[in-house]
Amino acid sequence: MQEILKYQTELLEQILSRLGNQTIPQQSPVPTPIQTQDSGNRLANVQVLNTVRATIENVVPVSQDGNWIVSIQPETHLYAPINASTSGDTTIVPAVSGKRILVVAYALVASSQVGVKFRSNNTDITGLMKLVEGGGIAHAYEWGLFRTGVGEALRLNLNANVQVGGYVVYREV
Repeated sequence: MQEILKYQTELLEQILSRLGNQTIPQQSPVPTPIQTQDSGNRLANVQVLNTVRATIENVVPVSQDGNWIVSIQPETHLYAPINASTSGDTTIVPAVSGKRILVVAYALVASSQVGVKFRSNNTDITGLMKLVEGGGIAHAYEWGLFRTGVGEALRLNLNANVQVGGYVVYREV
């Protein structure tokens, strides 16, 4: 029995000496589906990406015990009405110090023909959109349609004195 243990020990030492300076390359993230329950005891699917990077010469012992609690907070969406009627810029959302305004949805309706564009302070962040009398536009995308610069206000620019109403849904990021 001792001969077998000695042989295994020598074998492991040889393997470690040959592999001692090799690095295991980073693996591609592989989705791992997990099913759990949310606070309302409803089933929820969660996808976890695992990434592994290790160096054989730097073995670090790891132990873990206890419980893990993971909670997911929904993004806070804010709302601002749009009520513009004069040519030039109208502030829709005032500047927030150290944050950007990320617009995730908007709707505009015009009482007459007008060109509109969104601006971050004095910089255009959309192109000119032509609206016709009684016409409008609406768009939404959860990850964001456009955003202001850091600490800059969201403004709507009109190229004519026309009543334009609507709303924006946004996040401060």
